[in-house]
Parts: sequence; structure tokens; C-alpha cells
Amino acid sequence: MKTIKIYNTSLSQIGVITNYASFQPVNQLRGIGSFSLRIAAKKKGIDLLQEGNLLELEGSTMIILSRNDTDEADGSFVTISGHSALELLNRRTAVAFAATDKTETLAKQVVEDNIVAPLDGDRALANTQLSPDQGRGSTQALSIADEPLIKPLETLLAIDGYGHKISLAAGNKLEYEVIVGTDRSASVQFSANLHNLKNSSRQRSRSNYKNVVYIDGDGVSATVGSATGFDRREVYIKNNKISSTLDLTDRANQELAGRYFEADTIQARIRLASALFVYGVDYFLGDIVSVVSGGTVYELQITQVTQSYSEQGEDLVVDFGIPVRSSAEQITDIRKDIIDAAGGSVAGGYNFTELGEVPASFSGQAGKLLAVNAGESAVEFVAASIAVALADLSSVGNSANQVIPLTASTFYTVGSGFTIDEANNRIIANFTGKLILDGNIFWRLYYTDPDMTFSIRRNGSTIKQFILNYDADETDDWRGFTYGCDVTAGQYIDLHVITDIDSQILGGSLRVMRTE
Repeated sequence: MKTIKIYNTSLSQIGVITNYASFQPVNQLRGIGSFSLRIAAKKKGIDLLQEGNLLELEGSTMIILSRNDTDEADGSFVTISGHSALELLNRRTAVAFAATDKTETLAKQVVEDNIVAPLDGDRALANTQLSPDQGRGSTQALSIADEPLIKPLETLLAIDGYGHKISLAAGNKLEYEVIVGTDRSASVQFSANLHNLKNSSRQRSRSNYKNVVYIDGDGVSATVGSATGFDRREVYIKNNKISSTLDLTDRANQELAGRYFEADTIQARIRLASALFVYGVDYFLGDIVSVVSGGTVYELQITQVTQSYSEQGEDLVVDFGIPVRSSAEQITDIRKDIIDAAGGSVAGGYNFTELGEVPASFSGQAGKLLAVNAGESAVEFVAASIAVALADLSSVGNSANQVIPLTASTFYTVGSGFTIDEANNRIIANFTGKLILDGNIFWRLYYTDPDMTFSIRRNGSTIKQFILNYDADETDDWRGFTYGCDVTAGQYIDLHVITDIDSQILGGSLRVMRTE
């Protein structure tokens, strides 16, 4: 069982607990997560599980809020429950905050002014700090007052797809951090074919969806949104601290994009036994990964992770958000409606090429990438120096001596440098240089001798060979591999398997990269 550390409100560690019956922490990207811990009443350390104390497991910090003692047929048990440390944001009310800045800077300033170093010393929370501000995100105007910090911060961070957390840091400190996920969709994929996805389901909901905001400020008011008839869904907001019409409409835009959006999520139960990708190592809360659901490949952000630990083992359920449109797109459209309705215009237009410091045209730039110029003053098109493709490896039957099929429908290619020959299941180089193959292969062997031989071939000749050994339990197994090979233009690479016994390649994944 995982070791859970216990801290008091002075952030001193007072014990650990390992002999629990079950533990289920739920971490959310923006909202307040929760947890439930069930343990026999006579276990060591049970007296330390008091309201207000903190639990810590693998970077997740939680606050105990309740304790339930029960007598059952198989003994007496205690159930401890509570919230993630973001619960602290629900214990402070914003006091007249108004500023315009980058998303990350605004979020941290709100926490600074109301928790870390407020003007009223009684509101300060000892031993708290902010992670270094990197000024990430879009520029937003934020004005909040007379409401718990958690909701306006959720709304603000959702605009850029960011999240946040409060966790224990070095020096016995609680640190507030803005989470900016990494796009790992080209390297991390979940699907039934890869044997790392038990099941998945998609949920769509408009139960909290709004598209028209009536908002009142200090002597000003505005209506944002233009839906009519049956589709019109209204909400009223009041903020007496806002006296500017522009700030008022910005706040309404933030509410529509960050709080009253159309919910569309995929929930997936991850198959941990395969260990193809490990949570907390290969992907994290807030990252973007690829998920195959219902025959469709989605690039989704991880918005919630539910981990379960018990005597029966571990389980992992991941929730992925599917933005119908990005929040930034929604805000741009809403602002356009407001300005157009007023008979105004928007300097710079709405197309990418009409923005400042960007290329004026896409003409002649096919296959190139955007990069910051040498003067660090604008972006420009440059030739791609790396190419990436991702594919599934399809199954191969018993007693096979053949090329492993590539599932063409799941290819994603960025950059240039090679061609996927779908008919012959091979990668053809269009350049001279190095090609890197990074993948995983699943197999099933039934007898100890001989083992299965899996190889990488160049123009039909083996250049690297792997032995897939019998593991004695006649269950599915997998192996990761990474290999770099030199190629010249026109040469091809394929994957080949040789076996004369009752065995089977079940599938796998392959990432192909070109480097210079």
C-alpha cells in the first residue's frame, strides 16, 4: 500500500499510515478535489487523523474535514474524508481586487493579496508562498469582490486551459502553483488497441450552459451574448467594484467561457497492468494526450484524475475535457458581437495573418513551422527540422513470419521527412539523416522454447533484433524499444516478426521521428 504522510496545521509531519483498507484521492485541474480514506479503527496512527490535519501522497496535499466511525459485521472502521488543499481558497473572500495582466500573474496576485500577504494580518495564512511567476497566459482584465476566491480563479484559469494546486513544498511551506499542461498527444495515446484502456464513455451536458449575461457594475451595466428564442440561456451577475463598461464586458466574457460552458468530457479507466504510460511519469494532470473512443481519435486535456488504492490493488480513472471551442475563441466571438452591435470595428481583424508581428500570408509556406525570430520580436515561418508520426501496430496471428501491420487510420504527422507506405506497412525516408523509432509491442507466448524474434529492418535487411522472452505465466506482456538508424532518401524501414510456435503479436504503438 502507498505510504500516506500526516501533517498538523503547523505543517510538521506527525506520522504516516500504510495499513488502510482503501484510499481514493480525486485531483481536479481547476476545482477543489476530494478524498476518502477507510481504515480499521484499531490501526496504528488512527488518532492522528483529526479534522484540520493534512495528508500528503505523491505530491497531492489534502485537508481532513470529517470523520465517520462505524461498527460493521467485520469490525469497527473509520472513514476520513476531505478536500484537496485548494479548499483554502474557499475559506477566503476576495476584497476589492481589480487588475489587468497575464492569466498566471493575475491568479497569483489574487492569492498573494488574500492569503499569502493580505493587508489585514488576521487574514494571512502562515507558511504559504507562491511558485515563481512566469507571466504565462493571455492578457485579461479581472475584477472580483465579495465572493470566495476559488470560483473567479477557476473562471480565469479556464480561459487558457490552465489549472492550479496547493501542495507541500520544501521548508514546510504550502505553495500555490498554476498548472500549465504539456501537449503530449504525439507520444502518449490511450486506446483498446494499445491494451492500456479498459473502457471509456463520453458525456455531454448543457445543464450549466449559458450564452447571455446581464451584468451590473458600479453605475454601469451591459448585456453580453446574442442568442434568441429557444436557444437563449440567460444568467445575471452583479459586481459593484467594476465601474468600466469594458471591464464589465470582459468579466461577462470570462464567466461565459470559463464557468457556463457546454460540458463535453470523456471518462476512461486506464489499464495499469500494461504500464505502457505511467501517470506522474509519462503524463500529468493538465496534459494533452490522444484518446481513441468510439472509433474516433481525440486530442484531449486531462481535467481530473481519480486514483484508488486498496488491498485488491490499484485503479486509475482519468477524465478528459473536450472543448467544443477554446475559451479564447469564445471570448473573441463575444467581443466581436459586442463591438459590431455598437457599429464599431476591431483593429487587426480576426484572422491570424491580420495580427501584428506575424507573417502576412500562408502562401508558399506548406509544411513549415512557426518560430520566434532571432530578434525575439515576432514569429516567422521556418523549415521543419523534426518530423513525428504516431501509429498503432496491429495484431499478427500465430506462427507468423511477416511484417507487422501499421494501422494507417491513426497516423498523425507533424513536419516532413518521411512517407508512410500504408499498402506495404513501411516508412519511406525522403531525406538523408537519422530516423528514430520509439514504440511498445505486446505479445503472447505459450511455450518456453523457442522465444519470439522481433526485428527492425532497412530495405528488407535486419538492422536490430529483439528477443521477446517467454514469461512463464502465459499472459500478455509488453516491451518498449527505442532505436535510431541512419537512412538515405528512398530507403524504407519496417517491423518484422519471426516465430514457429503458438504465439501472437497483440498490437502496440510506434512513434517515428526524423532529426537532423
